Amino acid sequence: MITIVSGDLEKVKAEMKQKAQGYKATERAIKKLHKGVKVLPAVDQKRLDNLEHLQKIYSASWVLPVKVEGIIINYKVLQAYLKKLEKFNLKISVSDDCLTLTYKQDQKGYIELYDMTKYFHDFKHIPVAVIDDGSKA
Repeated sequence: MITIVSGDLEKVKAEMKQKAQGYKATERAIKKLHKGVKVLPAVDQKRLDNLEHLQKIYSASWVLPVKVEGIIINYKVLQAYLKKLEKFNLKISVSDDCLTLTYKQDQKGYIELYDMTKYFHDFKHIPVAVIDDGSKA
């Protein structure tokens, strides 16, 4: 249903790894600053939680950013859902801030993958994908 037509997955993974390493270094610096303290100040704990979240976003085992019709989505999550729903009647549509996967058979429903552009706006090697019905992304 969605096919990657251009871009190098290895280059985007390298960019993600570099970004994650920067967040990991910041996390280590905060932990080193508070070494030996059992309870971190609330501000620093919140920063650490945010840094851990960002490290997961830039982890290639969790996320693979792909641009589809102007938005960036997590291709790994999309592929997992497409695999589970391959026997269903599927319709993919893209709006301003999300890609919607509508499915119908005995059951019906929809899945929305929200735009991740705010996390990947400065990346140069994001792969481009198309929806297989012929429309270009």
